[in-house]
Amino acid sequence: MDLNEELAKFNEEEFALLINDAINSLNSTIKNLYICEGTRDDIVSIAHICMTFGIINSLKSSKTIDRELDQRKRVMLYTANWLKKLVAAHIQPTLLKEATPLRERDTIRDPALAHVLNRYYIENDMDVSTDDISLAIDSHDLLMSIENIQGHLLEAYIAKNLCQPPFNFIWLEGEIVRAADFAHYDASTNTLKLLQIKNKYNTENSSSVTVRDGKHVEIEKWYRLGKKKVNRLNVPDYKWHELNAKVEIVTGHSSELSEEDYLQFLSDTLHTNPKLISL
Repeated sequence: MDLNEELAKFNEEEFALLINDAINSLNSTIKNLYICEGTRDDIVSIAHICMTFGIINSLKSSKTIDRELDQRKRVMLYTANWLKKLVAAHIQPTLLKEATPLRERDTIRDPALAHVLNRYYIENDMDVSTDDISLAIDSHDLLMSIENIQGHLLEAYIAKNLCQPPFNFIWLEGEIVRAADFAHYDASTNTLKLLQIKNKYNTENSSSVTVRDGKHVEIEKWYRLGKKKVNRLNVPDYKWHELNAKVEIVTGHSSELSEEDYLQFLSDTLHTNPKLISL
């Protein structure tokens, strides 16, 4: 089903009702489903913008949904599948979740890691205790946990600063648009700008998404961490000034995003939720 085409068949009132029905239908898969009227209106607005510009993700077909005889219900259920991650993020923001401890995860540490690390220390004549090796393995697991959420942390920091006046960006949370993390809609010109955020220079980027009528919406790309040479050594080269410039071009307003402010955001986030990462 092409959800962009199907949703375009509804008038504004019908569209809002269908989006709200889609949200309500998720009560069997999302615990404690309660979304206030203001947030529902925001989701309706985001969905309408995505539909208008034809950038809704292609969805996997569902035999269960396709067996429904009522066309509106089929569209509603596919819409619910599309919006599920976005709705879940509003119910329980990722930054407030507690990470599952390693002992409770369906995984196991590979004993060979500790063995190889121990042999490395022995072969290089380094005096390291068993406790040191355990600490190194624990630190590795923590760093892996941090890497798993680092992209979301970066998006959350940007959203905190840009998804409000005077910038009014939209956070496309929950992967509702392929290859884009933020959008900016200008109602006066009926234009849409998409922005893709990456943490590091060596992460692959996509260039555009196909929209209705064979056209494309170009995606502005930005990454936080680059590299440069100082005394023949690679050192971090942060790109916040480039993002601030992009924001000013799109909105006419200057943002003051910076590495220092980002690190403070990370500190505040971990202070609020110390169990955001866990062994």
